[in-house]
Amino acid sequence: MQSFSVELPKDFTYDSHNSRDPFVPLVGMTEEPKPVAAQHSVGEIQFQGVGMGAGGQIIAIINGEPYKKGEKTDYFTVKEISKNTVIVNVDGTDYTLVLYEEY
Repeated sequence: MQSFSVELPKDFTYDSHNSRDPFVPLVGMTEEPKPVAAQHSVGEIQFQGVGMGAGGQIIAIINGEPYKKGEKTDYFTVKEISKNTVIVNVDGTDYTLVLYEEY
């Protein structure tokens, strides 16, 4: 039986033509999967009250935590606070949350 070898140029790259590269193992791959961007919903936000913080600054109570105007969390930003509303920005969209209706 005869054997042979092929020497490829050092700058050779495999063109997969949008298919899986057969030379990369399926098990034990070293590349980490790319994280999927988290999508959040305004429904995750519970506006529970308005109060006065240190120095007389108005705060909104959201999900049990106090937030000042301009404060950011991992998924929303507090844009405005009034006596019965708060405007939050979730994933680039502003939402007005109402604590109670005024008559």
